[in-house]
Amino acid sequence: MTPSLETRNDSYGLILDDLSRQHSTVLEAIRALGNDATIAEVANYLDWEKSTVSGRMNELRKEQGLLLFNGKRICRVSGKRVCAWKAVAKQLEMQI
Repeated sequence: MTPSLETRNDSYGLILDDLSRQHSTVLEAIRALGNDATIAEVANYLDWEKSTVSGRMNELRKEQGLLLFNGKRICRVSGKRVCAWKAVAKQLEMQI
């Protein structure tokens, strides 16, 4: 493997590790907020940009199935009626 390919592969691994940490952090924040949280509430809790939280929540919902829609309500941060989300435990698939 060439040095530039090794560097690129190492960088990609670091990015994936960071995304995984961000996913875990977002899930922990949602649970800490009573397992009923909006994007703005999670962003405020973590002191992150809403765009970062939104991206991670979309990935958790669409790609990993770890977030579920929990209805619409008034956000405690923005004061607007928005979607709330809850974290779910990923069920292990059993093969018989």
